[in-house]
Amino acid sequence: MIEPGQFGLSGMLLKLLLSQVKSRRRTQLMRRGQDTPEVRSALGFVVEDGVKEAARALFTDAEDQASFERALLERDRDDWPLVNGSYPIDLAEEICIWVATIKAPPDETGQIPPIDPDHEFVAPLLLAILAQFKHWAQRRGDDSPLAEMWSNYRHDLAALTSSVPAMEGPQDGAIQETLASASRKSTIPTPLRYLVGRASEVNALAAGARRAAAGDGPFVALVHGRGGAGKSVLVHQAAADASEDFPEWQLYVSLHSWTPGQPRRTPANLLEELLHQARHLTIPPDLATRVDRWRNWMAEHQALVILDDVLDAAQVSELMPPAGSRCALMMTSRNTLTGLRLPGDQSIEARPLKPSDAVALLRHGNDADLDQGDLDALAAAVNHNPKALDALGQQLRSVQPSLLLQRVKDAGSDVLEVMYREALQQLASDVFRRTAYACGFHPGPDFEAASIGAITGASEYTTAEHLRMLASHHLVKTLPHYRFQLHDQDAKFVPTIAAEADLQGPEEARDRLVAWMRQRVSAAVSQIWGTNTTTEPAALTDEHAFTGPGPAEAWLNAATAEILATTLAAIDAQHVDAVTLADEFARWLRLTNRYDLATVVLADLSENPNLDGQIKAAAGLGRIAQFRGRWQQAAVHYQTLLRLTDGTDNPEYLRDRAGNHIGLGRIARLQDRWPEAEEHFQTALRLAEATEHAFAESRALIGLADLARLQGQLDEADRLFQQALDIFQNTNDQPVQAIALSGRGAVAREQHRWIEAEDFYKEALRIAQAINDRIAQSIAMRGIGATARAQHNWEEAQAHYQAAIDFADATGDQVGRAMAFEGLARMHTAAERNDEARAALDIALKHYRELDWTERIDRCLHAFDLY
Repeated sequence: MIEPGQFGLSGMLLKLLLSQVKSRRRTQLMRRGQDTPEVRSALGFVVEDGVKEAARALFTDAEDQASFERALLERDRDDWPLVNGSYPIDLAEEICIWVATIKAPPDETGQIPPIDPDHEFVAPLLLAILAQFKHWAQRRGDDSPLAEMWSNYRHDLAALTSSVPAMEGPQDGAIQETLASASRKSTIPTPLRYLVGRASEVNALAAGARRAAAGDGPFVALVHGRGGAGKSVLVHQAAADASEDFPEWQLYVSLHSWTPGQPRRTPANLLEELLHQARHLTIPPDLATRVDRWRNWMAEHQALVILDDVLDAAQVSELMPPAGSRCALMMTSRNTLTGLRLPGDQSIEARPLKPSDAVALLRHGNDADLDQGDLDALAAAVNHNPKALDALGQQLRSVQPSLLLQRVKDAGSDVLEVMYREALQQLASDVFRRTAYACGFHPGPDFEAASIGAITGASEYTTAEHLRMLASHHLVKTLPHYRFQLHDQDAKFVPTIAAEADLQGPEEARDRLVAWMRQRVSAAVSQIWGTNTTTEPAALTDEHAFTGPGPAEAWLNAATAEILATTLAAIDAQHVDAVTLADEFARWLRLTNRYDLATVVLADLSENPNLDGQIKAAAGLGRIAQFRGRWQQAAVHYQTLLRLTDGTDNPEYLRDRAGNHIGLGRIARLQDRWPEAEEHFQTALRLAEATEHAFAESRALIGLADLARLQGQLDEADRLFQQALDIFQNTNDQPVQAIALSGRGAVAREQHRWIEAEDFYKEALRIAQAINDRIAQSIAMRGIGATARAQHNWEEAQAHYQAAIDFADATGDQVGRAMAFEGLARMHTAAERNDEARAALDIALKHYRELDWTERIDRCLHAFDLY
């Protein structure tokens, strides 16, 4: 469990802040709030997400997290802080009152007194909600009510701290730093290696970054040089020195251009990764739109970005910050990136160290009285290369300089490999060497203790100790999130060394790694989105389990490169777990809008001779295309699956065919080809019933029910939706239940049974919230909005449509977003607010055009008389 002090916010400072807020609240610090249903709905999401984040920080046990969330959130939403009309500057006091209702006993009068601000729940809740508040304010845009409220809050906080003498100096800085750290998003590794002889280069980079942050225009710099010259260490140190000038965004991507076995990064997938790190909820499919989105983001934000290990100018030319931005971009490369224009010619060569600096690096950590002449000769023998000097410095702790010099001369160009082998032999025991060999055997580009332990058969704790020791000998590099990596120069020969070692059979070692990765990925993905019922769930143990969605998502993000490399290696080896691993990993990538990376995995799987892999790949690629609105492309993939499974009586393949017919039915339904859609849904239903596949059966029934509703056959639609719900009773398939209930809500709404419709939608929303299914939540919110619209409850309708848009944003659901904006346009039209209706309809039509959804465009143009 965490303590408030870990947030940089002491209990004393909280008390001082509270006392000043109480004495000044709703006087000179008061701002006029925007008390509308839309704002209250948005603030509800802010508080809910903040509580969940605080629960993950406070508790490691999933049941404790859920209990904490329920205790605070299972009460009237209108009583939540911020939602109840309180001002953000009063949030600390509101949290004390809120937490008191679950922790503090009533006093003699029956009143519940506020708890002390030292309470362990207060600081985590305060910071988590503030961080979410800022995040949502930035998502809504500068002209949104939330952005204005956040700006007012920062103004109020500055006025408060400047007016209180006791808070000047370090304590004032403490709260400002607390707020900054709560909202800072950094993926840049911390510099760990001893740095010598690079002060001028580091200072130049840090100074340039600071100038950009201060508004002097963007700063772009390249550090280039030979492998092992210390380029990455240099920029990481410069980033650390300038980090305080970038309190919000610090992004890092390693391209692994010279790491053996790693795929070349393209501009498109680099932009996908950067936009994902910048928390864009929708990532456009085409390169030009991604470039525009990235440049617009850089123009609006103050960010420090590092691109490590760039291969050539073509990879990064589209990523340059626009004129006037307050961003700093630092790159490293072994090449000079000819053709890339750098403002101010900020190109720095990481040259070999000066002889005196090289000797200082050799002496670092060595207490022995070493001969200056020997050290000079040793440094010269490796051309003053920092990577080689690091390795030699380790050897000098046990080998005389003269002997080491002779070994270097004998080794010639293979000096790094010789030094690595020597370092391995000096390890304390065979078990340490075995861990080092496993690092070379691992497909990379990085790894963690648990995955290396899977290769060796050792426990995660023991392996973590081994890796820490290997890092102290410079045999591996330490990365954030308890991860490790071989230097790219070492990665050239360490696999050869590992192949010479006895890992009790390389195939068995690989099998253990892939099996562990499959179970770990399955555990993480199912923790966030539930079990994929079309795939046999992995047998999970405590070793693979997660305590909640937060830790699962954090691990998936940190381990993405490792999972990708392991998955591709498993596919290449036709491993028995390759198909399931690829399917689960691609599912997570798809659900987080990282379609490019998911396509890489599935395209590789589709070229595998394994029929199961080709089928799963076709299904996954079809879903990606369908979700992107590329319906013709989706249909091609679905037809490929039907061809692959033609004539089979394999129950699993028949279930896949059922799923594909459902996909084809949905595409035909969206394009108003109703007879074709019905044929696909009926075929899917027959296949599902024949194979007793309840998951596909319920979805086929929902497809048929929706078609019946669209054709005015409301009683039949209601019967089919209920039939899908009856299947739920036997399968506990909650996503189906939520969607079917929304379907019954739509039927009731069209029959003007408003109360029943709202009840159905709200029950669907409750179930969708319980399983964190944001697509189902978006559908239910649209339904509640439409019900309110039909009853002329304009403010309520608008709030629910906006909530539906937020949920669609969170999943990258362009179809759902377009339909929510269309509903908003209909509501504004009915309320005779034509300007607002045109604005909403313009957004809906923009999405429909991007989806090439001509049927919907024509329907809108005929339904609205706004132009």
